[in-house]
Parts: sequence; structure tokens; C-alpha cells
Amino acid sequence: MTDSTDNKKRSRQSIVHPLAGADLSVYLRRYFANLPYNRPPRLSRALTTFAACVRSPFSFYEWLRWELPNRKRGIPRNPVFIVGHWRSGTTHLHNLISQDPQFAWLSLGQTVMPGNMLGPATRLAYKLLRRKLPKKRSFDNVRIGVDAPQEEEIALGNLCPLSYFNCYYYPQKFEENFRRSVLLENTTESERVSLSNAYARLAGKLSFLNGGKQLLFKNPASTVRLLLLKELFPDAKFIHIVRNPYEVFSSSLKRINPMLNAFAWQKYDHLDQETIVINCYRNLMKQYLEQAPQIPAGDIIETSYEAIVASPHDELARIFEALQLPDYETSKGHISRYLESLGDYQPNKHTLTPLQIERIETEWGFAIDHWNYRR
Repeated sequence: MTDSTDNKKRSRQSIVHPLAGADLSVYLRRYFANLPYNRPPRLSRALTTFAACVRSPFSFYEWLRWELPNRKRGIPRNPVFIVGHWRSGTTHLHNLISQDPQFAWLSLGQTVMPGNMLGPATRLAYKLLRRKLPKKRSFDNVRIGVDAPQEEEIALGNLCPLSYFNCYYYPQKFEENFRRSVLLENTTESERVSLSNAYARLAGKLSFLNGGKQLLFKNPASTVRLLLLKELFPDAKFIHIVRNPYEVFSSSLKRINPMLNAFAWQKYDHLDQETIVINCYRNLMKQYLEQAPQIPAGDIIETSYEAIVASPHDELARIFEALQLPDYETSKGHISRYLESLGDYQPNKHTLTPLQIERIETEWGFAIDHWNYRR
């Protein structure tokens, strides 16, 4: 629970902040709503503010030139959403299915700057991002890149005030931000509409850029937005992935500090990170179990990280068939090449204390039993 603000190397990493790609009005609203800021680097906040201001006229031009004329096309009805708690294998599953050329997906560059996906200014910004981005994620060594598939939560947060990443940007109210942005507790109708509008804008723009291909999204935060998304996209399909809860706990705990180091504009040494992991998982999974039965059976399917790793082609073929997605044989070769490119990648190994095991089984026992994991 140490705030390593004084680590100069890590402070430099946070200079390129996701909020630099936010709509200016959204950025300013969030900036003043979360004052005061007490964590360096101040340079990050200054550059982020500068970038949001500089981008604003280009965003307006893109909206006027491309988005506004294409609104009459409407938004796609049938995106595919990969959901599941963080560290459950959503990224691996997303990377696999995104190899299928029949799908369109958001790149990291697009999710950071959802208002700037076209034009020369965007290409220049991507060049700068390529220079600053690390090659791998610090907490699990998964490769990243400006043109690689990425979840949409940062994009949503750059288009509207609600975002799971508020937890990491403004950690003084970590759990309050989680409950508001993910569980949608204590939110106004206007805020929920803004989240729906951000999803609609993102989907419409991505569909236009990719010639109407079926969209593939991945977002752990949307695990409890099933009903909102089904109302917005009537023919949406959902793939929910689970993983051994003991592994999820260890991996989630390891993820928090690097995320805070990279993004926090407030000190976070007060946080009980173990309790945060316990509460977030429990609340997310319980709400998922309440919402999932309300989705038509042919529109949702469950899988597991273990099944995907053990037999990826068999499990993906089962998912494609159950959700009536495009012919899996068309994508099998592309996915095989991606699997070969992973080489000898090994996931991190984790250890748990007896007290942690006891706490997991007490707080998460319902999930362990529901998905038939061994205690």
C-alpha cells in the first residue's frame, strides 16, 4: 500500500496520461470535480490539459466532417461484447477473436483518442504514442501497441464522465468511483444517458471506419452493464469468461499498484488494496449473476480461461456456434498464427497466504461454488 510517488522512473511513465485524449468539456468537468490533486508529477497534469486543448478543434472538425453526416446510418445492432472480471482472461480471449478479419475492434490509439480517429493530426499523435508506450504491460507482460486491440473503457471515459478508470485517476475515492462508474450506484439519469450515448457514438464511428463489419468489444466494467447494452444494441451477443478465483485475486492484487503508479493524480497510501479486490469482485459477480438470466439464452455464453488455454480452437468453435457468429473455420488459420506468435509466454505465478485463502473462500465462496472451482 505504498505510494511510490518519489520513484522518478515511475513518475515519468505517467506523463502520457489517457485523459490527454478526452473531449475537452469532459476533461474539464472531471478535472474540477476531483480537486485537489496532491500527487506529482505536475508536468503530467499540465501536458494533459495542454493536449486536451490542442486536440479540441481537431475533434470538432472530425465530428463535423465525418460523425455528423453519418449519424443517419444509425448504430450497429449486433456487437459482440467480451465481459468478465479483470484478470479473468478477457484480454487473451479478445486478442484471439480479434484475429478474425470478419470483426472490427478498437485499437489502443482509438480508445485513448476516441474523438480523433481520422486525419493527419491523429497520425502524428500515434507516432508520439509509439515512442512513449512500453512494449509490455508491467503487471503481466502482455504485449501492447498503438494498433493492438484494446478495451473501450478508456474511450468511454474520454467521452463521458463515468469510467472505471476514475478509480485510478482519482483514488482518494476509489470505492465510491467504482460503485458509481461500474455498478452505476448513485448516478443520475443524465449520467447513465451520457454513458449510453458514449457507447453509441463509439460503436457508430467504429462501424463507419470499418465498412460495417460486426464489432467486437472487450470490457470488464461492462460485466454489469448487460441490460443497458442490450437495450442500446438489441441484437448484442455476450461472452462471459471466468477464471479460478484464487488466480484472479492474486493477479488483481498485483495489478493495482502499477495502475495507480501510472495514472493516479492523488495519493493512494490510504487504500486497503486487498479489501478493494475482495469488494470489487464480490459486487461485480453478484450483479452479473442477477443480470445474466435476463439476457436471452442464444445471446450469452460462458467460458473459462482454463478451457480457452487448454483447447482454444474447440472452445472458440463452441462459442461461435452457440452465438451464431460467422463461420469459425474462416478465422481458424488467423488464430493459429497468433497462438504460434506467443511463443513460450508464461503467465505470472502467484502465492497466497492462509489468511488470504480463508478470506477468498468466505467472501467469494458463492462464485467458487457457482463455477465449480475447487476450494
